[in-house]
Parts: sequence; structure tokens; C-alpha cells
Amino acid sequence: MRIGKDQVTVLVLNGCGIEGAAAEAAEKVRAAGFENVTVDNATYFNVPSTRVSYYHEENSAEAEELGDLLEVVGSGNVYCYDNDRSGGWNKGYDILVMVGDPSEYSW
Repeated sequence: MRIGKDQVTVLVLNGCGIEGAAAEAAEKVRAAGFENVTVDNATYFNVPSTRVSYYHEENSAEAEELGDLLEVVGSGNVYCYDNDRSGGWNKGYDILVMVGDPSEYSW
């Protein structure tokens, strides 16, 4: 069952270590109509490029939308994290945005 963007939970993590990078990405996410957005730091700051992942297949369209919005580059950088690539992320969120090196995007 699909839910609206206002009900989708999004976790935006700073994976590049640049102060304010996750907050800037979260602003764009909120502007796109997502209301339940949480911002935090990742446990490491060496993420080479921004990626978007989703936990439930029903949120794949929203994840793809955020991937386009945030100019996620590279094959496989929008993916389902209910698999081996989960890396232990909190599955209490529908979508995870990991903000990587800002030289990879223009926003």
C-alpha cells in the first residue's frame, strides 16, 4: 500500500563531514513535499557520492524522485537497502539519503 509523501519518513545523514551538507539536502527534500525528515551525522565521513536508499519497495518511486532531485550520480546509487548493502542503517525510516562529497552535485 502506497502512502503519501507527507507520511514517508526520510533520514538525511551527513556522510561527507562538511558542516550543513545534510541540512541543505534536507531543505530540498522538504521543499519536494516530504514532511517527516530527520537530519543527523553518519558514523563516518568518507562517502564519495550522495546516494538514496529505501526500505520498502512501495517507496521506490519516492526514492527515485529524491535521487533525481539531489542529482544522485552513478549506477546503483538509488537502491533498496533491505539487502546486503544495508550496512546496519536504521530501518525505522522509509528512505535514507546519505550525503556524500559535494563536488558530485550542483545544488
